[in-house]
Amino acid sequence: MKVLYLVTSSNQAPWKNIRQRGQAKTWFKDAITQDARHVAVFGNGALGVSSSVRHDFHLATKGQKRVLSIPLPTHIEDHIWIFDSNSGWDSILTSTLGALDFALKNFDFDFVIRTVASSYWNVKATEDILSRFDSEILYMGNVTNNLETKYVEGDGIILSRNCADLLVKNCHLLQMDVIDDVAIGRAFRDLGVEPVHLGRPWIRNLFDIRSPSLVPLNQVHTFRCKYEISRFGLKLRRDANLMRNLHRILR
Repeated sequence: MKVLYLVTSSNQAPWKNIRQRGQAKTWFKDAITQDARHVAVFGNGALGVSSSVRHDFHLATKGQKRVLSIPLPTHIEDHIWIFDSNSGWDSILTSTLGALDFALKNFDFDFVIRTVASSYWNVKATEDILSRFDSEILYMGNVTNNLETKYVEGDGIILSRNCADLLVKNCHLLQMDVIDDVAIGRAFRDLGVEPVHLGRPWIRNLFDIRSPSLVPLNQVHTFRCKYEISRFGLKLRRDANLMRNLHRILR
């Protein structure tokens, strides 16, 4: 079984720092094998800057703008893919679409996981869980209900190869003026694909890592490690610290 991890985020602070100081120093090391591969995915802003901001996306319950084309790759390295896409919030959706299209054409994989810089993945536990599911049609992750939509939250969207292909071939269903995970959920709803719930813990501080759990930590497939603190009027991200502490416990 081969799993491809696509990490979408901005290549600017704080997300770049989280990826380099957190993910690259922890679970990325387990995702460079014959069966697991990680790639950082970005948009270069060639299609312009998003006219919406995050708050606007949450307010857009209906969606008026649709994806018109799949962005093309402009820079490909082993672990960095850059696409001829938007910058701003639109980039997450359009870059995801470009990465899925490029991966389908160039790589052999059974499952693809669209994730973000603040997520820690236990590669072995993920593979163990995926081995129990049908690799034909699978849209899975932490399912929630928001904006009149049932969808998988964007920090861990798990797709079988066929589901990824279905989304790319029907990209015209994707709404660009709603937040990316909602847009993907609505497209799959229109295609008749139901999301499968696979919960994950959200770690917001160091104490959460050692909190009692019904599932042993080494059997949890992924952790959301978004941790923000205020210092001198500034909001600072400590996601990478959480990942490194979690990684020490799991190892």
